[in-house]
Amino acid sequence: MDSSSIGQGLAAPLADRFGRTIRYLRLSVTDRCDMKCGYCMPEEGGPHAEKSEVCTLEELARVVAVFRTLGIATVRVTGGEPLLRRGVIDLITAIRRDVGIDDIALTTNATLLAENARALKAAGVRRVTVSLDSLDRERFRAVTRGGDLNRVLRGIEAALAAGFDEVKTNTVCIRGINDGEFGAICDYAWAHAITPRFIELMPIGAGAALYATSFLSATEAIRRLGGRLVREEGQRARGRGPAWYVAAADGTARKAGFISATSHNFCEDCNRVRVNAMGELRPCLASPNGISIRDLMRAGRSDVEIADALRGALLMKDVGHHFNDGAPDLTHLRVAMSGVGG
Repeated sequence: MDSSSIGQGLAAPLADRFGRTIRYLRLSVTDRCDMKCGYCMPEEGGPHAEKSEVCTLEELARVVAVFRTLGIATVRVTGGEPLLRRGVIDLITAIRRDVGIDDIALTTNATLLAENARALKAAGVRRVTVSLDSLDRERFRAVTRGGDLNRVLRGIEAALAAGFDEVKTNTVCIRGINDGEFGAICDYAWAHAITPRFIELMPIGAGAALYATSFLSATEAIRRLGGRLVREEGQRARGRGPAWYVAAADGTARKAGFISATSHNFCEDCNRVRVNAMGELRPCLASPNGISIRDLMRAGRSDVEIADALRGALLMKDVGHHFNDGAPDLTHLRVAMSGVGG
């Protein structure tokens, strides 16, 4: 890394042309996954990037370091399934110890979490989010195309035992598939001091084929949770991701989160960018516009030059997505959620 360039003229926060300040980086470390969830990838899986196309761990650490100089304060490590990436714990250690990011989170399907939870905590991960689309073993196997619910639940138990600051679950709401389980998932999460979150299906990649018949809004998900929640109005947790939260009706500190990308556009205060495992910057999940940071690094560009390129790329970030504009942008259909970290 060109450490002599860090901090020279880079102090101004990273922002887009609409004045939104970017503080949150979602970093995908692999496009591979050991599940094939129907809303994420086609049944045949892949295609996957060649090894030479994927950033090395050193390159990924350098990406985070440059973003750090531009004001990024939170890094969420994603995939694919990030725990499939060999050396991911070493990368997290470098992000915490060498780059100086204190707020590191991980999104995982938890199939490999039981054996890695303590090492992840020691490396610097503070928060863990686990994908949990069903508590019914056969339904879970069907949604994930072969996933083992028992392994996932063991992973969640290991995460709780490891003592992360926060453990959450993500449930993609799929009408006619898991919409009868929201209450059970919420009860399970609350019984284990976990915050459940319910995510609207998005018309992206494999999810586009499901969207017309399977979309279920966050508002309807709240209704499905009945008297568990105090009201339908929630509060956004500023400074992190897009979820908004509704308090439990029993007066405890428990809550449920909702990510309503389609029905309630939250783009006006978006503070996130994504970098995939190939080093491609995606200013918005719903747009293919971006730049290859990997190519800049491999071309010998300095950190200052890369930072300038990142600032320029953020000018391509639109005011919002266009899911509800009528005919869908066909680029949405070509985006593999597993390749950009969701």
